[in-house]
Amino acid sequence: MEIFFGLLAAICFGLADFFARVTTHKVGVYRTLFYMHLVGFGGLTLLLLLSGGLAQLHLLERQAWFWETVAALISVFGYIALYRAFELGQLAIVSPISSAYAAVTVVLSAFAGERFTLIQLSGIGAILIGVILTTINIAPHEHIKPARTLHKVVQASRKGLPPGVGWAIAAALALGTTFWLLGFAVIPRLGSITPLWFFRLVAIAVMVPFIKLRRESLQPPPRKIGGLLIVMGLLDTGAFIAGNLGMALGAVAVVSTITSLYSTVTILLAWLFLHERLQWQQWGGILLIILGISFTQAR
Repeated sequence: MEIFFGLLAAICFGLADFFARVTTHKVGVYRTLFYMHLVGFGGLTLLLLLSGGLAQLHLLERQAWFWETVAALISVFGYIALYRAFELGQLAIVSPISSAYAAVTVVLSAFAGERFTLIQLSGIGAILIGVILTTINIAPHEHIKPARTLHKVVQASRKGLPPGVGWAIAAALALGTTFWLLGFAVIPRLGSITPLWFFRLVAIAVMVPFIKLRRESLQPPPRKIGGLLIVMGLLDTGAFIAGNLGMALGAVAVVSTITSLYSTVTILLAWLFLHERLQWQQWGGILLIILGISFTQAR
């Protein structure tokens, strides 16, 4: 079941990020994040009220709340970095870089003592390679020569990173740490829903003064964009719920890796709805991902 929840989270994240490309250009990064988190917070508050979860918050241990607060603050930074990357950079470049957060979670999980079989490690590696392959775009009629490629890499390094790449790297580090903290220190003590509700609350509490300091507007967006933000909020919240449930049932690193497939979902959406063609290396990446998922289920 953890594989199913990981895949569900990837699909929801991929859809939300596909829509984020539109909203960040229309209303900006910070208004997008504020209203997206507001939608999630409202839905989760209603869910906790109906289930009686809000009345039991004071019974939860303080140490768990400490790690939850740390994870929530890191998550807010990760979201800002991720959406800034979407706003400034090319989606095909920054999306796979940010999805490499799974590698950060794997490294932290290994240091924390989580053990994997050789087949599971191979599956995780195949998925990570597949994610990279599906987001590589080779221009038509481009002839790849090692010497010329190396020269271009050296030239690019002198000019600095492409737009949004620095933010995407920061997002990968922050989100990888967030998922690790959730899986090892938060979810076992607080469950799958309460941490996400608190994440949304912290994000709103941070965003309001931050937006005011930047002298940006908190005015509700136009109706069409507002509807898109509601959908994004539901998708993003649903993705986190699915991911949290998956981590509660299985290995944190495995679920985190499968969830990182969201960048592949974004590419497939672009292929289906924007009529962007998939190249041979992208189809190869999808095949590697499918094989990798099957390997991660081996015990």
